[in-house]
Amino acid sequence: MTTSVRLGAEALSRCHLAARDEGLAPALTVLGSLVVPGLLPSGPGGHAVVPQEVAASADRVWLDGVVVARSALDESTVDAVDLPGGAVVLLRGLGTRSGEVGPEMYGNGVLVPRLREAAAETDPATSDQRSAWALGLVWLRLGLSEALRETCMRYLNGRRTGSTTLLQQQMVKSTVADGLIEHLEVRAVLTGVDAGRLPAVLVSHLHARITAADRWLVNLLGASGYLAGGPGQVAHLSELLAEAYVPAPTDDAGIADDAGSADDSGRTAEAGGDAGRAGDARRVAGLADDAGHAAGRAGDAGRAGGAGRVGEAGPPGGGWAAGGGW
Repeated sequence: MTTSVRLGAEALSRCHLAARDEGLAPALTVLGSLVVPGLLPSGPGGHAVVPQEVAASADRVWLDGVVVARSALDESTVDAVDLPGGAVVLLRGLGTRSGEVGPEMYGNGVLVPRLREAAAETDPATSDQRSAWALGLVWLRLGLSEALRETCMRYLNGRRTGSTTLLQQQMVKSTVADGLIEHLEVRAVLTGVDAGRLPAVLVSHLHARITAADRWLVNLLGASGYLAGGPGQVAHLSELLAEAYVPAPTDDAGIADDAGSADDSGRTAEAGGDAGRAGDARRVAGLADDAGHAAGRAGDAGRAGGAGRVGEAGPPGGGWAAGGGW
């Protein structure tokens, strides 16, 4: 029987540092060692994104809270991707047990995900693991997205147009500022929050904001952002992480109300006010000329929905995990 341990914000934020400074594979290794040591973590649809070492050595699978022997499952390897920091492996079909009827397929040969409804929690450890994994993934993706922003700024500051750099172009500065504001807003919500303290719909919302920021920033890199093993591929795999492990929300309209029902709803509700100080983002990023725009974006932080802007990215679970990708 697994011991119930509720991980705190300080422990989970280690995933953020590893992702930002080392890469996706090391960050997944840190998260796995904290939440599901020795196991291969799989999402509710039977999909997994794991470091190559875990894919090669794990003999048990954590199926969204249920631990089973890996030998009892049918699985297929979709791809192995070499990235800075180490390779990651994409797996699917982990929700199908040997001897069961095979998975239903779409006409294009893509698996129809076998999504399971969450069972009543009888073991506190299962609930704690799920919560810790969900929150750790947000921290991890935030670190990857911040690293992408720093890559963009270095790239743009090194390319000149006329007598100035691309980074000093108004539209470019505006997009970088947008990404920075998203990062500050997400971090304001996460800071000091322990696992299990944020409602699932808010966690899904944070993933959508990170995805939106990644898509804006990758566009700034032009063709270089889409090279194999480059920052665009890291951003793509980050988005697939959300699709694999984060169930699509069933009701986006209740984000603010659900957030208010959390135990620390006061602190969560104040996140918008904390993010409102993101007008200082212009100082952090050196985007002084774009102060008015950045401040205006920060003022929108108090809207818990953010539906118009975040809607560009769409909610997690709409691509690969819904049978439309990979």
